[in-house]
Amino acid sequence: MEVTTLDKTHDVIIVGTVSGVLVYDVYNNTALIQRELIDGINCIKVGKFNTYDKIIFCGGNCAVWGLDIEGKDAFWTVTGDNVLSLCLSDVDNDGNNELVVGSESFDIRIFKNDLQLYELTETDSVTGLCDLGNGIFAYALINGTLGAYNGNTRLWRIKSKSHAVALIQFLDPTLLVCAWVHGKIDMRDPATGEVKLKEVINDQIAAAFIDGEQLAIVSTEGNGISFLILWYFKIR
Repeated sequence: MEVTTLDKTHDVIIVGTVSGVLVYDVYNNTALIQRELIDGINCIKVGKFNTYDKIIFCGGNCAVWGLDIEGKDAFWTVTGDNVLSLCLSDVDNDGNNELVVGSESFDIRIFKNDLQLYELTETDSVTGLCDLGNGIFAYALINGTLGAYNGNTRLWRIKSKSHAVALIQFLDPTLLVCAWVHGKIDMRDPATGEVKLKEVINDQIAAAFIDGEQLAIVSTEGNGISFLILWYFKIR
């Protein structure tokens, strides 16, 4: 699921399902786009790419689809396996975003428009990707590995006994925020991986997001109990 502004007036919710994608305008209580994608959607990323100010990228079974803000086809490519993560990053520092795709088959593929620029092989399924600016992007693997690349050059990587559920760029100062499923939150230097700040909560983490100067952590406790608790950490 993604929340974004498509027409510069108010936010919409983009939901990927096992059968397609739905763009829903909560403000007007209406579906703006509803597209069937037979193989289903594992992840969504929205942003500027090629000649489009906004493309809705949908990662599914061995393919990535891109839809414009009217729901029309704008991009399509095949990948080697199930797509688990997506991000947009100016990897070659030419002022234009490339599409970074993480797959279940341990590969990170980087596409410049419709051409594959790089293919990077990791040691497990790539479950998280995050643009950090200046040609750098971070990645997380299901086995607990966290690292970063500058273009096709790995800058650093570490291994944890937990696995990352959220990777977020914090802009001022520039930090990589990583939330781990077992309650740990790291804030790292993007270029070196050095830990600048860390926190621990006593619950498992389901998701995390930035709200202004604050980091919001969403936690769920118990087996099958659907309640959420929010913690806010000042990180400046």
